[in-house]
Amino acid sequence: MNVHRYDKHSVRADLRRAAMGLLLTAGPMLLLGDSTVALVILGVLALLFLAFGLRTILRGMMLVHVTEHGLSSDPLGGRKGSLPGLAPRTIAWRDIRKVGLRFFSLKRDRSEGWMELSLGDGHRSLRLDSTLDGFKDIVVRAAEAARANNVALSDSTKANLSGLGIHIPAGDAA
Repeated sequence: MNVHRYDKHSVRADLRRAAMGLLLTAGPMLLLGDSTVALVILGVLALLFLAFGLRTILRGMMLVHVTEHGLSSDPLGGRKGSLPGLAPRTIAWRDIRKVGLRFFSLKRDRSEGWMELSLGDGHRSLRLDSTLDGFKDIVVRAAEAARANNVALSDSTKANLSGLGIHIPAGDAA
């Protein structure tokens, strides 16, 4: 079994962004007084930065386990207890029915950005992004499972796989 975590540097950078966003939105709210419109706008933005910060904390705690039989994610990183919606999820390779690999570009020339792998078995789904250590190895294994299970891949998923150097034979995984 291989255990993977999200890169600590990217998690810390995202936490700094969330904190800065909260500071720049919630801070001025304390100084505003009567301006309801400004309070609402800044309040919504502050909630978005708060949600981003909480999501980043959870991503930093998450452990992803990869075995020969499947993939599982533990959002709380093995900590005791549970929170609604944060139960560990497991998907067996043989049950994979959906594989998607998307690229989110930060520049027009697509020279910078990140990828997101989506896996599903019809009941559960998992999403992992490219800041996870061993991401490419997981993508390779997911592509093999897609081929073995005759899962149709979108053209953009095929292009993104190719961009990672993962080639699907022409007759496989339509």
